[in-house]
Amino acid sequence: MSDTPKTTCYHSELARRGTVNVIVETDVIPSKFAGKPPYVVIKLDGFSRRYDTENDACAQSFVGLKGCEVTLTATGSRETAAIVINGSAMAPQQSTQPQAHRAAPQSPRQAPAQHDPVPSHPPVGNENPIGKCKRELNKVANGYLFCLAAGEYVRSEWDKSHPEKPMTDDQFQATVSTIFIAGDRRMLFTEIPTGSIENIG
Repeated sequence: MSDTPKTTCYHSELARRGTVNVIVETDVIPSKFAGKPPYVVIKLDGFSRRYDTENDACAQSFVGLKGCEVTLTATGSRETAAIVINGSAMAPQQSTQPQAHRAAPQSPRQAPAQHDPVPSHPPVGNENPIGKCKRELNKVANGYLFCLAAGEYVRSEWDKSHPEKPMTDDQFQATVSTIFIAGDRRMLFTEIPTGSIENIG
């Protein structure tokens, strides 16, 4: 009997396994069949598997990672499903230096107020593209700080009710990323003011 796994890798399988190491072998590929989700080919346990994404947020997590080896955690299911990239994404044949990883706080226990947002650039007439880009990124950065604070709240409440099993750093990263993805999908960050987070009421 062959030990070769099935060609298709479903989100439920990844969620059961927790944190896994994979190599992203393709870009996100639209399905040829109407109503079917896009997919991406990943190498898991040495085998190429077709991962059918559960939703747009899961598909977005793999954008730009073709050829990279990453550590990921799958959470939720269907509309609430999320893929959290925990480890440094590194193209094995391009560089041996770690690159910045996606959507995971470097210091989970650090208070959100200690993070410095992107410098503010108020809109002006005939604003140049670089200034506009910095201003919009400042909104997203401030939104991420709110997500960190929300993640700290979830962690605190969990630890109070489960003192025998406090939330791990990996679970905290997954929680913050899930909150950020949910906020981004609801376009909650577009109206956040620019500037220091401390000056936002």
